[in-house]
Amino acid sequence: MTHAKSALAALSIAGLFLASTPALANASAQANTHTLTIKVDGIETPTGRMMIAIFQGAENYRVKDALQGIRPTVSDNTLESEFSDLPEGDYAITLFQDVNGDGKLNLGKFGIPVEPYGFSNDALPKLGPPQWDDIRFSVSEDAQTQTIKLR
Repeated sequence: MTHAKSALAALSIAGLFLASTPALANASAQANTHTLTIKVDGIETPTGRMMIAIFQGAENYRVKDALQGIRPTVSDNTLESEFSDLPEGDYAITLFQDVNGDGKLNLGKFGIPVEPYGFSNDALPKLGPPQWDDIRFSVSEDAQTQTIKLR
């Protein structure tokens, strides 16, 4: 798979969650839930929305079934958002900046994204979407932060 196709495949994960992501059901009733802060750096154009999806477990990432999705407004060169009431477990984050506000990741020639994107652990796509092991992190305590630099 080419780098362009790999970036497209990886970023489509973030775009697909917008129409079908369920809310986290009954999370507040679960014991041991935590808050995760997402910090996005490298925002060159502070416009539009950041489309952020969080996946719980390797299988959900593989089939593009996001646990939660948020769409905070971008108004500065950095952005912080939170996912709350997360049960302990392994997660991954995909995101892109919807600069023009059309609700989708825009692509240029050869399917290369023209809007900024990123992944947890600041992973880069390599011959396909980043692998689960490259973007996986554990949530097991409060006050955790994932910092992602837009590409």
